[in-house]
Amino acid sequence: MVMNWELIQKPNGFKIEENKSKEGYIKVSVEPLMRGYGNTVGNTVRRILMSSIEGSAVYGFKLEGFEHPLSTMEGVLHDATQIMLNLKSIRLSILEDDVEVNIKKSGPCVVTAADIAKNDSAVKVINKDQLILEVTGDVDVDLNVYIKRGVGYQLSDQMNTDDKPVGFIPTDALFSPVTKVKYEVVEDIRYKAERNYEKVLMEIWHDTTVDGENFLPYASKIAKDIFAALVNFDEDVDSVGNGNKDEDKDPIEKLLDCDIEELEFSKRPANCLRSANIRKVKQLVTMGRDELMKMKNLGSKSLLELEEKLKQRGLYLGMNIKKKG
Repeated sequence: MVMNWELIQKPNGFKIEENKSKEGYIKVSVEPLMRGYGNTVGNTVRRILMSSIEGSAVYGFKLEGFEHPLSTMEGVLHDATQIMLNLKSIRLSILEDDVEVNIKKSGPCVVTAADIAKNDSAVKVINKDQLILEVTGDVDVDLNVYIKRGVGYQLSDQMNTDDKPVGFIPTDALFSPVTKVKYEVVEDIRYKAERNYEKVLMEIWHDTTVDGENFLPYASKIAKDIFAALVNFDEDVDSVGNGNKDEDKDPIEKLLDCDIEELEFSKRPANCLRSANIRKVKQLVTMGRDELMKMKNLGSKSLLELEEKLKQRGLYLGMNIKKKG
């Protein structure tokens, strides 16, 4: 069977209707959608947003004097269970895959989420006033907080503690930066000469650790990758009306349109680029050395790696890609 893919109307991207990034809210719309596709797109994207967007969370701690989740200590107002709940409530983000932050204070004192940011500038904490523990006596606090990146929700008893020191106490970890998603399907949308299309309005609430404008593209990429695994035929052979336009592209032009992952950078530069919302090769090559050096946590060694990887593919920083094609 040969399919004419042009019979399937695809949406014209998405439009930001309202963006209150600092307040953790964004509203987007997607249209035109063929009748019945509104709920298909809305429900699919909603489920992915709630379960599969990568974020950061505390997944455990080690406090000198505490040996297990039921531990208490004279001079420390909170027990281990209360500390676990407090740590779980901290909203933060990291660039690395796994970070360990050490906090040392002398009592009487109060330890808050702000102390995590003070002891590691690479950790961005949103709710710095969140209480971790309070010391009422003459006690020295030696607290290690363990943070990592992940998706969804992970229970403490699912944590791998094989490589952790004695006294490590795992906590439940809520990685998802998305807290709530609502969608509405608007029918009878006009497109060209017809009025039988749909539009999806999506409202997304988040903890501000991730730029809200990235949520829909991220969710769509996940959905695309999942469904692409189910395609078991050559799209260029089993289709009409939708030829392979990439064949007409210059090799450099094809590479410029690729995702940044195609260049296979090591962890640090890859995380820095991701944090700066640089997703495509063409975004990177238009930047200069000085501009990149201002990027948080990107050192001279990482910059040299970027330049070398680009050089291997015939690219370089500061390209004027508008002249290409």
